[in-house]
Amino acid sequence: MEEAFRLFKSTREYFTPVLTETAFYEKGMLTPEEFVRAGDQLIRNCPSWRWESGEPSKVRPYLPADKQFLSTRGVPSYSRVSVLQASKVVEEVVKGGMGDAEGDWCAPELLKPDENDTDEVLVEAEDALEEHNVKGPAPVASKPVAAPASSNKNDDYLDMEDESLALDDATTSQAAPSGSTGGAKVGGVTTENTPSSNLVRARRYDVSITYDNYYRTPRFWLFGYDENGSALSTTDVYQDIMTDYANKTVTIDPHPHVSRPHASIHPCQHGPAMLNIIQALKEVGSAPQVEQYMFIFLKFIQSVVPTIEYDYTFDVQVRGKDA
Repeated sequence: MEEAFRLFKSTREYFTPVLTETAFYEKGMLTPEEFVRAGDQLIRNCPSWRWESGEPSKVRPYLPADKQFLSTRGVPSYSRVSVLQASKVVEEVVKGGMGDAEGDWCAPELLKPDENDTDEVLVEAEDALEEHNVKGPAPVASKPVAAPASSNKNDDYLDMEDESLALDDATTSQAAPSGSTGGAKVGGVTTENTPSSNLVRARRYDVSITYDNYYRTPRFWLFGYDENGSALSTTDVYQDIMTDYANKTVTIDPHPHVSRPHASIHPCQHGPAMLNIIQALKEVGSAPQVEQYMFIFLKFIQSVVPTIEYDYTFDVQVRGKDA
């Protein structure tokens, strides 16, 4: 049964008609052509990103052969999500549009702990955006703040029921290639191992963004390396993902363009969540263009992986004009 479900998931986008008319403002979705335009704009502003062609056997015909997916390599992660327990989080909660609390997305901004502050997590948002499902002040217990877990396991998460699909530690612990000059190859970045080096050694991630033809949105992927350049296990990767998302919204899946499985943020909520953000920006007089989609997308994805420091340049804010 599980194998049949995986086969269904891997083939259904081939049978889904390609979106040709824009649904950016109506559904928060992109056509393949808009995905390429948004990717080009991301690369122009953030040179650390680049287009990849992937494996020839996995080319999607609705995308240019040399622009199959976006990637950035060697992205640092200097700390684990557990440090959020000792931090204050200013957070905007954006509804995913699926009803009740299910599908909420949180955009955290970490602040340094203050000795004079109480152990409360502050949640702030402008009152003017409440009608767009951005919650107002609501203190909760001090712990990593993420979207509330769904109380209905059957709602819109059927596509993620293959939680049993996980990387064997034997697979994920395979060492990355090492450099020949005393350094470790970490996700495409060489770090010095000598005591005199001033470089900070950290986990590194290869991050990629693909186009999901079934959900008609971008999809976010991760493959991580430890400080010595060895691939992270599934358990290690989940240490860098907000607790309530791990193994639910985030699962280990086959990458659509390369053979190696990656951690992926499931895109079933991406369209509704992006639509709410777009509508909120329009309400405050800052209607985004399609070319800005990736910046907004990467901003709200940060709520799932807040310690992975990828570049998206622009400071996209739901309660004001994006800078």
